[in-house]
Order: sequence, then structure tokens, then C-alpha cells
Amino acid sequence: MLSDQFIQKLRCPQTTSPLHLLTEAELTQVNRAAEVGKLVNQVGLPAERPLQAGLRNDDRSLIYPVWDDIPTLIPEEAFPWNLEAE
Repeated sequence: MLSDQFIQKLRCPQTTSPLHLLTEAELTQVNRAAEVGKLVNQVGLPAERPLQAGLRNDDRSLIYPVWDDIPTLIPEEAFPWNLEAE
């Protein structure tokens, strides 16, 4: 699990805003979108598997996946947060 101290040091590579760990409810919403092929990264590729965790930026426009406790902060691999209707 990512420590709070570690997460506090992270910044969104695109907006430079702080990153926050997704809540359980947010993670569930994101993974439901992934299951039906609606979670697509910034280069148009769908999530290949459910996220184990995720980090979101301050304005909730981007989600960065976390697998095996390793955050993926590559801008192209971020998922736009467009899940309001989910």
C-alpha cells in the first residue's frame, strides 16, 4: 500500500496538482468502467485489467493507475475522469 507520506510528494505530471488516492467508491466506479471497456487512456487504449488502486489529480480530470503498489505517472497512460454517468 502506498503511504500517505509518499502520496503527498506526488504531483500530476500534466497539471502539477497534488495527487490523491482514489476512495474505495471511486475505485469501484473506475473498475466497473474498465469491465465494460469504458475506461480508456489518453492514447485511446482500454484498461487491460482492473486497477488495484488509482491516483487522481485535484480537479478530478485524470486518474493514474497503480499496480503492485507502483504508480504509473506516464501522462499517456492516465485515464480521463469522465465517469459521472457510470
